[in-house]
Amino acid sequence: MPDGASLSRAPLLAALAAPDLAALGAVAEARRVPEGGALFRRGDAGDGLWVLTAGEVRIRVESAEGAEVVLNHLGPGDAVGEVALLDGGARSADAVAASDVEAVFLPREAAMGVLAARPDALLRLLGVLCGKLRAATAQVESTADGALRQARRHGAELEEATDRNPLTRLPGNQAVRQAVERLGVAAPVPRALCYLDLDHFKPFNDAFGFRTGDEALFLCATVLRRCFAGVPGCFLGHIGGDDFFAGFEEVEGAALEARLAAFREAFMSEAAGAFYSAAERAAGSIAGKDRDGNARRFPLLGCSIAMLELRAGEGAGAEVIGARIAGLKTVAKGAVGGIARGGV
Repeated sequence: MPDGASLSRAPLLAALAAPDLAALGAVAEARRVPEGGALFRRGDAGDGLWVLTAGEVRIRVESAEGAEVVLNHLGPGDAVGEVALLDGGARSADAVAASDVEAVFLPREAAMGVLAARPDALLRLLGVLCGKLRAATAQVESTADGALRQARRHGAELEEATDRNPLTRLPGNQAVRQAVERLGVAAPVPRALCYLDLDHFKPFNDAFGFRTGDEALFLCATVLRRCFAGVPGCFLGHIGGDDFFAGFEEVEGAALEARLAAFREAFMSEAAGAFYSAAERAAGSIAGKDRDGNARRFPLLGCSIAMLELRAGEGAGAEVIGARIAGLKTVAKGAVGGIARGGV
């Protein structure tokens, strides 16, 4: 006859006092199930608790397509049917012996007879079961929260991916507009919004073709990424065509202007080496035709940068920012260093 020590392996019964376990052990049965045999099947009445002492059990259900879905593997010391011991409800899955199994079986009817005379023991069992229920509920909530966060993250990643420029892979027009609105909101840190426009891009495109023009745009994006890699609060975007955007938070104006100048010089130098002949580099220009079809010389690719600064606590709407950047862009086109810096 099984003793109380065997039953104490079941988490549900482990909280019981030794006399209570001994009384339950007196009505328990030693059982053996050969490999492939069933301890019970889904839908069977919950007639008692099994505590495994040897062998392995597979808890399984069958899918709508008839495939086996394994929910759990149990071994010595594990228990199955704890809820059924108390409520007698139908089994929710199959329990099949994956090897020869030895177990202690506690019949529900006999166990309830013992517990009816021991109300304190029954209350302890209900307390353990409530604790397991709370833990299961917390796990479900945690899993649901994690799934929701993952879905939101995937949604944001998908939205960002669909808004990226197909050539440069930088965030596109919609992301740039959102960045402008976000940076324009008054904040306790200084911010900067920079508009970068490639100079003389149309004659370059006309002379070398659209494929080379695309290579120049890709080069600009590559140099941008390299020059601003690791800069905190930096956002880089491709508005479209030969227009780019860079936004910054917690920035010091002079330091940013110096970094923008370094980017400009690097891009112009690399573009000159990649796309022009030695003669064109020496002349600093290429032959082409203006909009009226007249032959003329055009400077090599350059970059004009409008740098709009917002001081700490200062904000501006998108229309104000756009108008101010347009003015700075005009100034930058004529500036010796190609950069115009100003505030709102």
